[in-house]
Amino acid sequence: MKRFFFSIIICTTLLWNETSHAVGELGENNGFNNNPHNLSSRSGNTKKAVTETQICIFCHIPHGAVANAPLWGRPDPTGSFDIRAGLGISDPGIVNTTLYSTAADYPNGASKLCLSCHDGVTAMGILANGDELDMSGGNALQIDLAISHPISFVYNSNVKTHLGSSYLWPTTAYLDNNSRVQCTICHQPHQDTKSGTYSLPFWRGAGTNDVTEYNAICTACHTATPSIVNEHNF
Repeated sequence: MKRFFFSIIICTTLLWNETSHAVGELGENNGFNNNPHNLSSRSGNTKKAVTETQICIFCHIPHGAVANAPLWGRPDPTGSFDIRAGLGISDPGIVNTTLYSTAADYPNGASKLCLSCHDGVTAMGILANGDELDMSGGNALQIDLAISHPISFVYNSNVKTHLGSSYLWPTTAYLDNNSRVQCTICHQPHQDTKSGTYSLPFWRGAGTNDVTEYNAICTACHTATPSIVNEHNF
């Protein structure tokens, strides 16, 4: 009986989602949309599956998932990354005590999930359970971390002292459960916010003014108000 009731909840949720997607969401218009993270064959994007119509399967699978996230279906990224180059931190005390060391799990947390597609090496169609989906328009994406905000580092008192007085303590809402800065400090993966004059893609604090909302996230850690710079071509 419990299993039957649980199935009803899942089916009801899926049906509700089919008819109530907001603009920019992965499932908008039953998948017939241009959300860059919609890799299904229904997508209007260049990089997409040849025949696979499922939307969620590129990141989540019900069987054979790994423990990185709920029902996570992506293999670990295989690219080479070095957080110290981005931060300019070489002090051994900082490196060894705050997970900057390349011997530590890096990238980690939510950033590791993002880079399982964006490392420029791991094919988007490969799943953690060994299945491979046929893709068109190329099968790898890349973000150059050399020109990107540093990710997957612990932001603690040692780091703040090293960085200096122009940095602030962010609220815990901006850090993950291990006090680390991840891609998700700025981005969320499901709803694409870049539309019309709004220039920020998958923006965590999206509203109606991209300059204001860009600055709001930056000034959670930085004392200086930055200018809007679109580093990535999503």
